[in-house]
Amino acid sequence: MAPHDKRNPAVSVTNQANQSNLITPPPIVNNTSNGTLDLNFITQTLQQTILALSMLTQQISNVFSPSEKLDNPVALHLVFCQVVKDVTSSACIRMNREEKRKLQQLIDGYGVTSSTLHSNNIKLTMKRNVVDVAKEFPNYFCRLFPISGGRNLPNVQLLGVSHSGVRLVRRERDAICDYLRVLDTISFEDIAEVSVPRSSTIQILLRNGGWMTLYSHKAEKIRNMVERYCVEAAQGGHEYVRAVADYVTRESTLLSFRENDIIRVVKNRNLHLDKGKSAPPPL
Repeated sequence: MAPHDKRNPAVSVTNQANQSNLITPPPIVNNTSNGTLDLNFITQTLQQTILALSMLTQQISNVFSPSEKLDNPVALHLVFCQVVKDVTSSACIRMNREEKRKLQQLIDGYGVTSSTLHSNNIKLTMKRNVVDVAKEFPNYFCRLFPISGGRNLPNVQLLGVSHSGVRLVRRERDAICDYLRVLDTISFEDIAEVSVPRSSTIQILLRNGGWMTLYSHKAEKIRNMVERYCVEAAQGGHEYVRAVADYVTRESTLLSFRENDIIRVVKNRNLHLDKGKSAPPPL
């Protein structure tokens, strides 16, 4: 973790991967019948480990892309171990107390302890479930950029970009621990355009006509990452349903539709619910 900077509370969370926390999988040794090492097996294991570590580089920087899957067992194990350590670490502020409590209950239910972390009894499905729950948390697998919201958004200190959207974040402190508070969330599908009119200014135009101006010396990197994730998120598959009856409402937060209308289902990650949008049927 970067040294704690009393002057800027955002500094120490932009690169939270602590080298002392990185965990490597247990050594794998395969002996031939005459007691010598199988060089082919060693070569294959090294290749798999190198691939897993290259994949893990992005996760150690605390980010998944919108369509990225963690299929490599070694990489999954490494990320799983990091999540387990962060649950009990007071230095990890990317999870709040409630999120840590939720993960701790899941980990305890699987019988995971520091002594069983590398046990064969911890199945891949268990590890994947732990990582998937951590991916639901808004700030854990998230790239954090120090920003200022200016006069319009004075409470904003950080911009978080993750597989699930863009968030305006503030670092808070209480008597027990530090944590990151999400002030607002923007889904990728709600972003119409991202521009950098000046070197340290970034503007996000929303599809509903709204916009926001933020200030950061990393404006170019923010734009490039958000644009890339918007494209990747748009390329993902969509779920469509057909209305079986009319439904008309004057409530602005609800969707009106007619029988046989095609509706595209959109995941609402903030409310853990689904919402719909009228759409032409998929080709």
